[in-house]
Formats: sequence, structure tokens, C-alpha cells
Amino acid sequence: MTLLFTSCVEEPEAPSLELSETPQLAQVREWFEANKTKLRLPERSSNFRTESQELILPFFEKEPDWDQFHHYFFPDGREVFEVSLENATKYFPKSMLDSFPDRNPADFVIQNIMFIKNLTDNRFDPLIARYFPNNRNSEMDFNSISYNAINEFWEGKVDLLTYDEHHLVTFEFSPNDERKVIFYGKDILPNTRTQGDCYQITREVVYYTPIEGTFGIEINTTTITETVCTGAAGEFPTAGTVYVDGTYYYDGSELDPSGSGCGSCDYNPPSAPAPSEFIINQLDNECAEIIFIELGKGANKLTDLTGLGSLDIFPWMLDLFKKGGKFYYYIEDVNLPMNSNGTRPNARTITPDSEGYITIQLDNSYIENATSLSIARTIIHETVHAYIMYLSKTNYEFVIELNNYYICHNNNVNDAHHGMMSQYLLGMAVSLYNWDKNFGPTSGNLGFDYYYKMGFGGLLKNGTSDPISDIVPLIPNGDWDAIATTLENEATANSLAKGIKENCNE
Repeated sequence: MTLLFTSCVEEPEAPSLELSETPQLAQVREWFEANKTKLRLPERSSNFRTESQELILPFFEKEPDWDQFHHYFFPDGREVFEVSLENATKYFPKSMLDSFPDRNPADFVIQNIMFIKNLTDNRFDPLIARYFPNNRNSEMDFNSISYNAINEFWEGKVDLLTYDEHHLVTFEFSPNDERKVIFYGKDILPNTRTQGDCYQITREVVYYTPIEGTFGIEINTTTITETVCTGAAGEFPTAGTVYVDGTYYYDGSELDPSGSGCGSCDYNPPSAPAPSEFIINQLDNECAEIIFIELGKGANKLTDLTGLGSLDIFPWMLDLFKKGGKFYYYIEDVNLPMNSNGTRPNARTITPDSEGYITIQLDNSYIENATSLSIARTIIHETVHAYIMYLSKTNYEFVIELNNYYICHNNNVNDAHHGMMSQYLLGMAVSLYNWDKNFGPTSGNLGFDYYYKMGFGGLLKNGTSDPISDIVPLIPNGDWDAIATTLENEATANSLAKGIKENCNE
């Protein structure tokens, strides 16, 4: 990320980040070190189906990166520590070669080990979770995705395997909210209550392995068969489809056809629910919801500079919505309270709650009366606020720069945010232009100067209608009144607005 350091104070030295294990994680680590040589199923036993075309990937030693972990609980109360696995070998579907041309798809595979605490015994049974994105908009880092929190814009597959690489189930997240649950090569699905039509497809898994003593890599492939079955209610399990006891898709006892489990095994894989989806979008207004989804799922289209010439835009701003889907926040529509000056805000962004979630709130009366262009502009603006809040908790370099703005603006947080956002004004205008060109009713035909004026929206001194000092030099011809009038026209959808007020509920 590139920042302009235009500070009015001397920058302090960047602090160092110190990571330490929690006492609970230390206990997990101690248990793993004592038991990791025992965590494998017998190679010749009735407790797994040797006769099936089950996916069994080559086993490799697993060394968790204990500095990177997620901590959460399954719905039944079991505690989970999901820890990063940094290994030389990463597996991924061959389709990723097409999704990431000229790049190494293994770079975008996240593989973690979930330690699931047994409710009765002092043990932490592991499962392997691998996340395979379908496209660049779904690229994630470790901190941005976990089995209990997959944001609704993410597209790809999540594979769940035993510690020794026996495949259990795949969950596929596709566009248009389609979901699939995939079992590999099993002719009979013991986890099926109501089984509908089944079909088989082949899938080629590719994995890269470094060649020892060189900088080269060896490409290996494994072809497996997957059987996809639908239940009475469609592809994704609801009541009466492919799942066990209303929640679980896999239970360790299913490794034994008799259903008795494997009490004598050193490793008895735990059950696990389906991965949880983190729902960002909580909007009730249909127009605002459509715009938000377009901005999120169409993020890769917002960076297009075609026809705009050479513009000096921060890469961070052009990557805004790709980043925006990679931290936890909500967006909702509410009746916002009046400001101290008697006006009602169009929107606001609330600082993180106790769980670290940021909330963007759009005012109901505003979105009911504004043009779609104004609503898109507001969502872009508030998402910048949200990301600034996120970075202020996670990026020391960014914190130093934001602190400088804070001091320059008399310790006012709102003004500090808007001062920093002046650096991203051009990027916000490009994002708005590209949204209109790809999704909006005026198809990007309003002239770029108009989108640039719209980008100034909200960049005001706290509690006033005056522009923040940082943007004053950027105002075209110094005419703030012209910008304020344009913003008001679009916010009220009056006869002078160039955008269109759409009634999505008709």
C-alpha cells in the first residue's frame, strides 16, 4: 500500500508487533506435539472405504504456524482453534489455472488446521480446511477468511479433510448464491436423509512441490471422481436434504460402515458443521442492496481506467472493494438521528464493536429519495471510512499517518478521516464512474468531471457544511457552491439531477 506522508508533525518510529500465544493455544500446541505422530487412520481397515474412489491425497508432515490463528466456537459449543499451515505442498483444483493465468494459483490457496476441542476428553482433534478462490476478487489472506466467517462475496471451494488427507466433503460457494455440497467418489452417501438425483464428474487436482536443492518446482496431478447429489430442496441443504441431524455433514463414525466408529483408533476425526457465512449485507431497501452487491461483486470492474487517460491514483483506492470484502463489517439501513446542527446525515460508519465488526448505516429517508448515483457515491465514501477503521487496528504504518492527520485536525477523528480521504478523491471518482458505466442507469455518460464532483461528497468539517481544508486546493475553479449544488441535486433526485431515482420495489 502506498501513502502520501503529508504530515504537519514529525513521524514517530514505527512500533514493533509482538505476537504471543494465548494460554488455551499453548495447551493446543502442547497436545499436538505429543500426539501428532498418532493422527493417522489405519491404512488397511474397515474404518474407511478402500473400495471407493475416495480422494486420498499424499500425506505430508504438517507444521502449524502458531502465530496465526482464529479462535471461535461451533454452534454446539465446541471450541475451535484454526491455525495456519505453512507447508511446501499446496493442492488446488485445475480450474484455478484458468482463473489465475500467468500466476501461481498455489499462492492463493489457504490451508489451515482446525483443532476442535472434545467436549468430554482433554484432546483437540484436527481437521484440515483448504480454501480455493474462484477468481481474483475472492483472493484472501489468512486474516480475512476462516471456517466460521466466509463473506458473502467470496466464490470458491472449501475442502474439509482428515489430518492424513482423506477427503470428507467440499462446500462450493458460487455466484448468484448457489451452493453445492460435494462428496468424492462415494456411490452411497450415508449422510443423506432424502437423496435426489446424483451425477458424477471428474476433477483434476494439481499441486506444486519444490525440487529439493533448486529453485524449481515439480507439477503433479491427481484425477479423482466426485459425486454430487441433490435433495428435495435443491443443491444446498435445507430441511430434508444432504446433511446429518440438521447440522452436520460428516461424522467420524461414518468412516465405519457399521456406524460404531473406531474406538481403538488413535485418531477419530471429529464432526464439523458446514462453514459459516459472514453476511455483510443487511440492507432492506432493494435499490441500496442492488447497488451494494454491484459494487462488491463487480469490484474488479471498478479499477478500469480505459478512456480516462493517465490518472495518478493510489493503488489502494483502486483496490478498495477487493479489500473491502476482506474485513468484517456490516451495512444496513436505519433511521439515523439528527446532527447537532439540526440536519440528518445521509450515512455514518460506526467504530468496531466488541467483536471487531464495523457497521455502515445508510439513512432510510436518504436512500428512499436519492438517485442511484448518489447512493453508490455514499456507499463508496462510507466503505473508505470502514477500511480506514480496519487499517487503524491492523497496520502500523497507516496508524502513524492517520495519527498525523488527527493532530493536524485538532484531534477530531472525523476530520482526520476526511483529511486522509482527500488523497483518494480521484480514486473514489473513478470507482463511481466505473460503477455507473457497468451497472448504472446512465451508463457512465455523464462526463468524468461530474463523477469527480460527486467524489467530494461528505468531505466536510465535522458538524458543518464547509469543505475540509485538505480538499480546498482540489476543488475545480475553487467553486464549492457548484459541487454542493450537484450533491444536493443527486441526494434529493430533483429535476436538475443527472442521475436517476429508481424504484426497485415496483
